[in-house]
Amino acid sequence: MNNLQIVPYEFRPGEVIAFCIPKDIRAEDYLAQPYVQKQLALLKTGKITQAEFQNLEIRHDDDCPLLQNTGLCACDPVVRLKTPSKGNGKGKAR
Repeated sequence: MNNLQIVPYEFRPGEVIAFCIPKDIRAEDYLAQPYVQKQLALLKTGKITQAEFQNLEIRHDDDCPLLQNTGLCACDPVVRLKTPSKGNGKGKAR
């Protein structure tokens, strides 16, 4: 049973990124979340490339509904590009 939907988003003319989200969430509601808006702003302004998009680190507030499984993101999360770890290559993002 497939409960996911693909939501394409054109962030610049001719440049599209696709999000895979649950079908029970409206695309507009998903895209309006603060962390998604911050991700898209980085793309729109050219601060990251599409290839770097998957390397973003998102840090939500501890009481964010998304982390509590009670709703969508409603906090002011930090969204940044992960820094390469040092050492054996198995380190966690900072």
